[in-house]
Amino acid sequence: MKNKIFKYIGLEVLLLLALMLCGTIVVKIFNVALKLQFESIGTTGFIAGLCAWLILLIGWGIKAAKAKRNK
Repeated sequence: MKNKIFKYIGLEVLLLLALMLCGTIVVKIFNVALKLQFESIGTTGFIAGLCAWLILLIGWGIKAAKAKRNK
C-alpha cells in the first residue's frame, strides 16, 4: 500500500516538473515569436506549469468523487 502511495506521489512530482518545463518553453517561444520582451520567463513558466498541474489535480479529484458517488 505504501509503495503505491509513494509511486503516485513521485509521478505527481514528475508531472509538476514536466508541466513547469513545458510552461517555460511555451513562454520562451511566445517571447521570441511575438517579441513580448518578458524579463522573468522562468517565473512565468513556473506559474503557468503550477496552474496547469493544479487544474489537472482538481479535474482528477472531481472525476474520482463522481465515480465514488456513482458506485
